[in-house]
Amino acid sequence: MVKNNRYINTLLLVLFSNLAFCQAELRSVNFHLLKHFSYELSKYDSIVPIQRAGKYYFINTVTKKLVSDESFEEAYPFKGKCALIKKDGKYGMVDKQIHYAVMPTFNSPNGFFGKVIKDDNHIKRFNYNKARFDSTETFVWEDPIAPPIYYTTARNNKFYYGLRYNMTTSSPIYDTIFSFNTNSIIVELSGKYGMINYKGEVVVPINNKDFVSPTMLPDASSSAYIALQKGLYWYYYKSNKLLFKNRLKPTVIGEDIFVYKIGNLYNYFNDSGVRVLSNNYKWIAASGNLAINKKNQVVILNRKREEFVYLDLDKNSIQKSYNYTGLFEP
Repeated sequence: MVKNNRYINTLLLVLFSNLAFCQAELRSVNFHLLKHFSYELSKYDSIVPIQRAGKYYFINTVTKKLVSDESFEEAYPFKGKCALIKKDGKYGMVDKQIHYAVMPTFNSPNGFFGKVIKDDNHIKRFNYNKARFDSTETFVWEDPIAPPIYYTTARNNKFYYGLRYNMTTSSPIYDTIFSFNTNSIIVELSGKYGMINYKGEVVVPINNKDFVSPTMLPDASSSAYIALQKGLYWYYYKSNKLLFKNRLKPTVIGEDIFVYKIGNLYNYFNDSGVRVLSNNYKWIAASGNLAINKKNQVVILNRKREEFVYLDLDKNSIQKSYNYTGLFEP
């Protein structure tokens, strides 16, 4: 049962980071970075990185031609207007014409994926939409917008809630509260689950036996999509609106996609409950655009769901040292 994706993802990021720097087989890709960018891949982007002969290039998925002859030691999918690259041991950014938006002069990629860097007494954070570092003397960390609910504990180790600013308690008292956004607040009472909105109104009856929460996205508020199990069926919601029901349990919930497992492989539903991909995969990212196919290739999917090989796991001998598909398990 997936209830604490924030903590799971944090552990995965630590795992990827350690593996990326400790395993010789992983020199051609940093899974810590790939995992991060997989959450926020531009939907069916037409410019994607691929690997050829141990180097990375960017290809246009419509024309099937290279955008540029420029090659890189590492290259990651586009986020906004830019893609992170590594050239001659240094990190930088390219735009979609594969021109340098930031010259590769950085020893570490940290300043490019959610962290900040300090330079000449200025604190900088990379803005992917403007393709530049935003600099400020006084930096205020921007947390995702929280719902206007205040949570605290009450008697008998139960939870009550009150509006953030008036602090008044309200009934009923719940055993646990799982907050995702203002209209997707899952509550538990006597082992059953339901949903309340920010006003405290019950919008899904507290009679479900399980739930799967949205996958937490880096640098963004969580998805409004969620699933609750009642009887043999899983009920799929956007906020508190029922979308469809299905017997299959979701393993990952992204923005308008629900990844599910069938046998040992994965596919995903759209928000109408329709299976999206004609083929099943060994793993699918929360974005729905990055996957591992049956040939053990990490592929990026375009709008037509055509595969573009980002990394061939067999040719990079990654499978010899550990079960690489386990790295990506949700």
